[in-house]
Amino acid sequence: MPLLFFILLIIYFHLIVCIKVDIERKHKFLFLNTKLLKKDNIKRCCRKINKKRIFTVQYVKGIRNFINPTNYEKREYLFNIWKKIAENFSFSFYDLPILESYDLFRKSPINESYDFIKNNKHLILRPEITPQLIRYLYINDNLLQDYREQEKKIKTKQKNNNNNDGYGDYHHYHGGDYDDYDDCSIKQWDSINKVKTKYTHIYHTNKYNENFSVHHKQNKSDMYSFNFKNSFHNNYEHTSDFINNMYKKKKKKIFKYENFNKIFKMCTIGQCFRYEQTSRLRKREHYQWNLDILGIENIYAEVELLSMLITFFNKVHMDEKHIVIKLNHKYIIEYILYSIFQKDMDNLFSYNKMKQEIQNILHILDKFYKVNNSSFKLLLYKKFQYLQKENIRYLYNILQNIKHINHLEKFVKCHNTNIYYKNIDTSTHFNNFKNVFTYFQQANLNNFFKLDLTIVRGMDYYNNMVFEIYYKKDKSHRAICGGGRYNFFLNNNKIYAVGCAMGDVVITDLLFNNNKKNNSFLSISEQNKTIIIFMCYLTFHIFII
Repeated sequence: MPLLFFILLIIYFHLIVCIKVDIERKHKFLFLNTKLLKKDNIKRCCRKINKKRIFTVQYVKGIRNFINPTNYEKREYLFNIWKKIAENFSFSFYDLPILESYDLFRKSPINESYDFIKNNKHLILRPEITPQLIRYLYINDNLLQDYREQEKKIKTKQKNNNNNDGYGDYHHYHGGDYDDYDDCSIKQWDSINKVKTKYTHIYHTNKYNENFSVHHKQNKSDMYSFNFKNSFHNNYEHTSDFINNMYKKKKKKIFKYENFNKIFKMCTIGQCFRYEQTSRLRKREHYQWNLDILGIENIYAEVELLSMLITFFNKVHMDEKHIVIKLNHKYIIEYILYSIFQKDMDNLFSYNKMKQEIQNILHILDKFYKVNNSSFKLLLYKKFQYLQKENIRYLYNILQNIKHINHLEKFVKCHNTNIYYKNIDTSTHFNNFKNVFTYFQQANLNNFFKLDLTIVRGMDYYNNMVFEIYYKKDKSHRAICGGGRYNFFLNNNKIYAVGCAMGDVVITDLLFNNNKKNNSFLSISEQNKTIIIFMCYLTFHIFII
């Protein structure tokens, strides 16, 4: 009996200590009361803390913290599953810096970005990871950066020289700026390109001295009429031609040609930042499971990525009853828009301008399910007033009724096969797209997939099959995952690439908030608390008996 009482006492004290530790962790950094932040209480606060400086401890809006052990364990639980699946599919892991040069993301369509200028350098917190990966695999960034710096110096010198003219130009150049430019710029390019520029420098100095002697023979009245500026620009054009020739010779070394024909399967879990409107499922930072397969032309790359995602959802006990994978082909939907609105655009735009207009219409298709029927049609008509209302209604019916790959096949066959959008046969793209459905149908996984012509993805660099994954039971949720094929060209070499990304915000909310009954995760701290409570119950029950 005393032994049981002693055990119960120890468990009771242990429980108190655990609760105390949890409270200290939660309030570790919150050492200021919210009342102290009011203007009326500032003087009182200063007296109470002996006139020490007040530091307001506030987290940045939309930026999460993982101080709570439970939240940290949830994140690590998710990361471990991602890593194991990538290892099972033989992916290589990599990691790249969060802070990057803004030039890398200049052509990216993401407008919401954290960017700033520091010491005349435009920096950015990366909004995505794909451009970094492409640079890492295919571009020698050190050589490219040297070329860019030299080009910037030459352009700034040229701008400064264009602002000066007349007699003042001569004294300005002769006073040292021109000589410094001639010597320094060529020496810098000499160190990079490892060539001798002795004869070029002699040519410039001789030509400059000839102009100098001619200039001194002129009278003071005719001094301003002499166009010395033209002679300088002739010299400058010669140096620029020389530099451009060296640039063309060394341009081959910028690209890693040995990687152009290789196959890469790359995986990373990185943090990305976007300055967006915050909500429960939208933050200004998130961790992203980035998967990319580069160097495979056929559909096996798409099939492998989709198989990985299905494996992940099976691992977290989510099946076709919970999620749906919506597939679309960006070229096919562009072809549909082109075939419908071709007559409306032929008389107004050229072929290239027509392609740009079709890209603009694609951005509105993303709002098909977010607005009602009349609002969607009105939105198209307001932004593209040259479109006929009958064609807009026809497009709406197509988007609403074509929900199966067989329906899409009938539509493609019924339309004129002589129309070649972007000079590519539509049938080849459609057959590859259909093979993806047939593959998963043979694997008895076709219940996961659904055709949706409104899936276009926000990134404009996707140019083939695209997909997004949604939660079935709650339509208010954002996409869990998204990706597609983004083939691109580097120095006239086509590189095949497929990729997808899954953020941790939406999937964490689904796993640990919506599915509490079927939750396969239980944090270590919660396990300890349940064990202690169970032991207390047993000892109390034995003590009563």
